[in-house]
Amino acid sequence: MSTSSYYQDVWNSAINSWISNGFYWQEASNSSKTTLSSYDGSDNLSIAGKTNTQYNKSTGKIISNQVLLNRAALTAYGYSKSERVNVAEHELGHALGLAHNEPYSISVMNPANRSYSIQDCDVRGMNAIYSTPALFSVRDSGDIITVTTYMKIVPKSNR
Repeated sequence: MSTSSYYQDVWNSAINSWISNGFYWQEASNSSKTTLSSYDGSDNLSIAGKTNTQYNKSTGKIISNQVLLNRAALTAYGYSKSERVNVAEHELGHALGLAHNEPYSISVMNPANRSYSIQDCDVRGMNAIYSTPALFSVRDSGDIITVTTYMKIVPKSNR
């Protein structure tokens, strides 16, 4: 987890929000790992956060997640702490397997969200993912794929 106490609080708030919506984390019995952090992305102020996820294509299981918030962009565009928590909730949604919802949707998974926390549609999406086993059609059973998702920055004037 991020070493800054500010961002540790942001991540803990995001985790607790998912927990309050009925989703719990437990330590994996295998080598899967999720890291939560922030970075100085001043070279790309159009990205609020990103998640790198590795999946085993044959099993559909998540192997690892690197979940990051772009401190430089969030500061440059005046994101409040609660808006940063919304971005962290969004990125955790990706780490758990959720994709983006439609642009302008009232959802934490809106691809350019800064305003919404976890909504009923996000909970339904998560329930759908975890009530059905993942299916993958591949030839090589040990292949690993990496999926990177990005969340666009949203200037305050565009809210």
